[in-house]
Amino acid sequence: MKLSQYLVKKLTEYGVTDVFGIPGGVILEFIYELDKSESINVHLSYHEQAAAYAACGYAQSLGKLGVAYATKGPGVTNMITAIAEAYCDSLPVLFVTAHSQRNLTPGLRIEEEQEIDHMALAASITKYQKRVDTEEEALEAIVIGCREAMSGRKGPVLLDFADKILKKEVEISNRDTWPDCPGNAEEEVGKCLGDIKNTLGQSKRPILLIGDGVRLSGAEKEIAKTAERFNIPILSSRISQDLLSGCPHYFGYIGSHGLRYSNFILSKTDCIISLGNRLAFRTDSESFNPVTKHAKIIRVDIDGSELNRMIPNSVCFCADIKKISEKLATEELGYEDQGWLDICNVLKEELKSFDINPGVTLLSNLIEMLHQDEAIVCDIGNNELIASRAYAISGNGRKLLHSKAFKTVGSAIGKAIGVYYACKKRVLCIAGDQGFQFNIQELQYISQNQLPIVMVICNNSASGMLKDSEYRQGYKYHLHTTTCSGYGHPNFEKIAKAYGISYMFVRSSEEKAFAFSEDGPLIIELAFGEECEVQQHLPKGNPCQMFVPEINEELYEYLDKL
Repeated sequence: MKLSQYLVKKLTEYGVTDVFGIPGGVILEFIYELDKSESINVHLSYHEQAAAYAACGYAQSLGKLGVAYATKGPGVTNMITAIAEAYCDSLPVLFVTAHSQRNLTPGLRIEEEQEIDHMALAASITKYQKRVDTEEEALEAIVIGCREAMSGRKGPVLLDFADKILKKEVEISNRDTWPDCPGNAEEEVGKCLGDIKNTLGQSKRPILLIGDGVRLSGAEKEIAKTAERFNIPILSSRISQDLLSGCPHYFGYIGSHGLRYSNFILSKTDCIISLGNRLAFRTDSESFNPVTKHAKIIRVDIDGSELNRMIPNSVCFCADIKKISEKLATEELGYEDQGWLDICNVLKEELKSFDINPGVTLLSNLIEMLHQDEAIVCDIGNNELIASRAYAISGNGRKLLHSKAFKTVGSAIGKAIGVYYACKKRVLCIAGDQGFQFNIQELQYISQNQLPIVMVICNNSASGMLKDSEYRQGYKYHLHTTTCSGYGHPNFEKIAKAYGISYMFVRSSEEKAFAFSEDGPLIIELAFGEECEVQQHLPKGNPCQMFVPEINEELYEYLDKL
């Protein structure tokens, strides 16, 4: 068979059903072979960045291999930001590109039009990258590339094929025999489990702290079972709050924009079992240092490089979270709850109604309209913080996906397209008025294909998060963040009309019942006033549980002494 046929065959074996990209002359052989496939649909995006984001959303939604393609040169450079997104967020995405230049001459800026060294661009943001110039190299690279994307700590792979070899006939017998990626030793799992047992036996107030590594490992059920067997509360990072939101032992997300009751619980713990959580706060943080000094920390991550970050009072295990969680869910751990869970419930009950503004209420009403198997995709900005708070009061069971570590503004629309094709369910896409404009051209794709994506624009007529940063850093005036200082946005109703998409306008001050169809796209513009500004934050130097606006002093002292 032809090499292009073999590549499509491997994608089919990995369960790929949808591929995203924009054609170019050097990649046509691959696209035409995709078009012949009965099990894979190929989608024409309107910008390579959005195509790559769609592949990221597809991969992030179900943990499946996502695939995006682009032509040489500018096609590849347009994908670079999304490749970095996949790398930082550990998303298994295969990026397929091609070239026609036989050799790259070192030191020569340009030898042929559109030809550059794609590998040099992607080397630091991919798990594996390969410029493929021969059939033998290609057969090996396809097997290793797909395996690397999906194994261990997942991540992106870039394969850049010489266009001429895609049409070549290849012999494929025994081509899956290249060495497997190294696995995690059972010995490390045993050591980790033993240390957890010993630590829990001495603990009075333990927590399970989960991160998105739990999503990647698929260990949610086992962790919930462990928490319920031993009455151990669960906390999470903000971007992982959907994983166990329906578990009665889940107590929200921590961080500088966390939930007040979650940070209060964190401040009181004496044992943190961290599962796939990077513990990303600064190690010299005055807010979180007291926590790390007081609590024994056990860190479990499949990526040993993450454990190189020095966290005080911690022991580290490079192990598969799924294997650890399966053991925790079935073995005796030597811990008996003596009222710790009751304290957590008191903290949640006393503080759960704080930091709710009209914008939070509006978004929570929208989230509640979704079915349990439908998904939410968030962009970056204050809209994301408002959406996170709204989800905390309304979103149990629904999938909530963020741009996690790389935090790419404008990723949401492309990702929402990929999430739809992964799940074939309605998607709620939440963005700010600024981020919505970054990949606005994909509205053509959504409209043309009548995708059931409800796009919510949280419009405060500002670059809100940066505007807040200007204020907190002491600048005396706004610059490029308000309509009076250089920022602006279009008439979104006219944008919706131009693309043939239904439109709804709601002010945050209004109480309006929402109703939207499960078929076809919709744009909802939520006009946010000052009452919807994100005021809650953790000032530098405050204890991690002391947010502003501050709560009643008497209530704070009561909760702090529990």
